[in-house]
Amino acid sequence: MVKYMDIYARVNSLIKKLERSKNKTISQKPILKELEEIAGLYLKLDCIAEEDKIVGNEMWNTSQGYRQPKSEIKRELKLVKKVLGGYETKTKLENQNLKYGRVIIFKAGENYSAYDQVKSFFKLAKNNIDVIDPYLYPQTFKILQCVGKKLKIRLITNSNGFYNGSKTDFNNFKKEYNIEAKDSQIIHDRFFIIDGEGYFSGSSLHSVGNKLSAIALMNEEDTKLLQKEFNTIWNSSKKI
Repeated sequence: MVKYMDIYARVNSLIKKLERSKNKTISQKPILKELEEIAGLYLKLDCIAEEDKIVGNEMWNTSQGYRQPKSEIKRELKLVKKVLGGYETKTKLENQNLKYGRVIIFKAGENYSAYDQVKSFFKLAKNNIDVIDPYLYPQTFKILQCVGKKLKIRLITNSNGFYNGSKTDFNNFKKEYNIEAKDSQIIHDRFFIIDGEGYFSGSSLHSVGNKLSAIALMNEEDTKLLQKEFNTIWNSSKKI
């Protein structure tokens, strides 16, 4: 049985192949045949939601043509990659015994365990990360260093919440990473959203495990509400 991450690897491979091509339209039979096979395998996956099958059907239809725009093929492949990446995230979280509503509790002094756990969440990111944290320290950006440099990071914080020289760390960090920060005076608790998966953290990123603290994976409904509130605050806040 083909696993969805095997399909993910084939999607990645085909995207790279298209990026190497200078043609704006694709008519090569091997590429269209590969696209057809990927679409067929994707549509047969039991774990794919009905709404996520739409792009699979679009991809199948594209593969049946003779000359197709490369940009359209890449768009469909990237949408499938995003869907499959989301399922990979969920599987890895379940393997770590963090399921929706499940809470990981760190005892006071478990700094290293907590630090590794938080980094493991961020390492799963493939597309974007949203963070709400009113208190920033140099360790905050050390945790975020584990993500890809092109991955989009949006950070909502308090402009007065930079401690221990972390404003310098932030300025240096954004020279290499795709991060943008905005100032808000109406935030208190800490949240982060990784590729559509919402987390609640009792402590700021830099201090989880210093004292008794916890991290919880939010359910889909609550994550949608959190994302909506994040976007509202983001759109009305000033850039730092």
